[in-house]
Amino acid sequence: MPREGDPTLSLMQRLLGKGSLAFTVEPTPGAERYQGITALDGPTIVESVHAYFRQSDQLDAAIRVDVGRVAKVGAKDGSEWRAGGVLIQRMPGKHAGKSLGERDDEEWRRALALVGSTGRLDLLDPKLGARDMLRRLFPEDDVRAYRPVQVEARCRCSRERVDMVLRSFPAGEIADMVVDGEITVTSEFCNAHYRFAQADLNL
Repeated sequence: MPREGDPTLSLMQRLLGKGSLAFTVEPTPGAERYQGITALDGPTIVESVHAYFRQSDQLDAAIRVDVGRVAKVGAKDGSEWRAGGVLIQRMPGKHAGKSLGERDDEEWRRALALVGSTGRLDLLDPKLGARDMLRRLFPEDDVRAYRPVQVEARCRCSRERVDMVLRSFPAGEIADMVVDGEITVTSEFCNAHYRFAQADLNL
């Protein structure tokens, strides 16, 4: 349990206590998903993300994120919650069949410095698109921006899918799941609850 009064703990640690951060990646729609998990050990979630990349990825990466309220015309209280972030990753590169070596290291350090200079207002500005952000960060480089993809907070779980999973278990195991005449399944992603009576599964 979090120790709210412990001054040695970061705000994240006091609020969340011990836990894990999970990354679920689906390369393309319908493709097999894979998941990476890292402990919430750092003082911030960003530090935990950096730890994940250091331990679980062969490529260097850095992330800069921020969240907060920004002014919004027409909003009830005049503001809205927004979150923004920049993730850069060091891709393997070669020149004439040889590693870029020191030149590559220098370019990576420059990219880190530029991303580190990103301000809170830049990340939360609703009028600053991905292309504009890239051009502002790397004004001397030839940047390319792919078509943006809308991010949604949603889960693929449904009563039908849960029903199908339950029916894949042997009858004895399903019977062990019954509590007070029903089975309750909770999605670990969206926290939705699904309840099934024994009759629903023909037990």
